[in-house]
Amino acid sequence: MRAAADAELQGDPQTALRHYESIARFTGSMHHRRLRLLAEVGDDAPGWLWARWLTVQARRPLWTGSESTGPDPALETALKVAYPHGIDLSHSDVLSLDVFVASLYERDWVTRQLIVYESGGLGHLVDELAGPRLLEHADQPAAWVSAPMGGYRLESDSAGGSLMLTDLADGQPVEILDLGLAMEHAPGTHLLGRLVPTRTPPGRMFEWRPLRVDPMTARKVAANPATWLEVVAEQAATGALPMMFSYLDDDTSMAFDIADRSWLGLLETDDIDRIPTTDGLIDYADVALAVLPRVLWVAEHSPEHLGAVRHYAEALLLEPGVCEEAREHFGGFSDVPAWRALAGVLREPARSRCLELARSQRDCSSPEGVESA
Repeated sequence: MRAAADAELQGDPQTALRHYESIARFTGSMHHRRLRLLAEVGDDAPGWLWARWLTVQARRPLWTGSESTGPDPALETALKVAYPHGIDLSHSDVLSLDVFVASLYERDWVTRQLIVYESGGLGHLVDELAGPRLLEHADQPAAWVSAPMGGYRLESDSAGGSLMLTDLADGQPVEILDLGLAMEHAPGTHLLGRLVPTRTPPGRMFEWRPLRVDPMTARKVAANPATWLEVVAEQAATGALPMMFSYLDDDTSMAFDIADRSWLGLLETDDIDRIPTTDGLIDYADVALAVLPRVLWVAEHSPEHLGAVRHYAEALLLEPGVCEEAREHFGGFSDVPAWRALAGVLREPARSRCLELARSQRDCSSPEGVESA
């Protein structure tokens, strides 16, 4: 584990992955899947994905050098702030109490904010631990460290690769990178989050999946960002924020502002019968292979219909292992036009994966004289 951590901090996800996968019990974990994504995307990973990876590392004690085994102050604070009336017992039907508390580190929004920002986790990582290569890859990490909390209103659905927000601090419009936020939230939704710079147009984005709140909470935080924690605590205590408001029901995708594996929304009833099982369990790569033929067909023959679910299609292509399976099952020369068409609809880094598949298939199976993609 230490070797994996050191490789991650040096910006070498491929070496880190080899060390991490040598420990069988970690296979398939959320961290394993995020690390595998970064290793597979490689040089095509945009700077913002590396920066988000830094925020993931900032929450891992082994990575940040913390050896404390006592109560976590950030978690204790989050429980007081976000759960003043206790925990909704319906969650205990699915998770034991111990597992639920452990899941707070991944799924609780307030806990993450406290560890990464208020407790200085990201700042310590950037200033003391991260290697030069990792920092060079990441989008303006120093600016991410100092990003303030804000209150915003979502104004538009996805269009042209960006979304429009209203900054409730001054009423001004803000254009941000579209990473699927409108797939989960309708225009008019109020959000808390930190806007950060990115080299990817339009130049600003949420550092992580933002939190949906009521209008009053968003306005109060926007008016005085430094007191966001006190505002959230007050709103939770009075019932303005519902129970479990800070606990996200699904893990968050590192590459999008939506739940992990949201691409399962592309699955149709007829697909289920074609998915093989082993001891009653399914492999997500097999699920992806059931969906992918339809995505490719729509991209080639009716690309305008893919726009509404573009982020699901992108997430599908970024699912670890899917490109390996796609290369094996959709590797014919006849598939090249579909991969090219899909690349024309999707954004980076999914677009590069489509072009890579088109090139590899062409090189393996095309007749001589065919022009390159």
